[in-house]
Order: sequence, then C-alpha cells, then structure tokens
Amino acid sequence: MSGTIGFLRQQYQVRRLDRDRSYIESAKSFPENIQVRHVLTYNAGNPPSDEQTATLSMMMNQSMVLLPKEPMRPRYEDYRVGWFTVSQIDYGSDA
Repeated sequence: MSGTIGFLRQQYQVRRLDRDRSYIESAKSFPENIQVRHVLTYNAGNPPSDEQTATLSMMMNQSMVLLPKEPMRPRYEDYRVGWFTVSQIDYGSDA
C-alpha cells in the first residue's frame, strides 16, 4: 500500500521505497478487525524538510474490518468520502 499520492510524489521527487528503513511498528488483532501501523521511508530528490537525508518518512495506519457473512449493499462513489493527511515536522530529531 502506497502512502504517497500522485502530485506529492512528483513534488517531492519520490523515487522508490527504502526497504531497509521501512518497518511494521505494530499489529493488533481484535475479534472484528486488525490494526496495522507501519513506517514507510522513501528516497526523495526534494523532500519537504531536511534535504541532506534525501528521504521522506511517513507513518501509516491501516484498519481492516471483517465483512459480514451477508454481503452489504455497495456504496456508490461520493466525493465527500476519502482520506486525509496530517503533516508534521520533528525539529528535535537528529535526522
């Protein structure tokens, strides 16, 4: 699952996922769902903060819910439903 969207990928010149610096932070299972939190680090030519690292890191959280035995009615496309991002720069980090 990718954490970057098209225009940000172009703006930050994202090249590829850095597999050595990407990892699963936690995975929790519950009776009806699973929560997975992971950090994705990409090599980037124009990162939004420290250009010396030439990387862009983000924390992602995925929620996977068990579907009911009886299929649900499909939800039609609605522009009001989507996803959002929250930007954060850690100025105290040595990176």
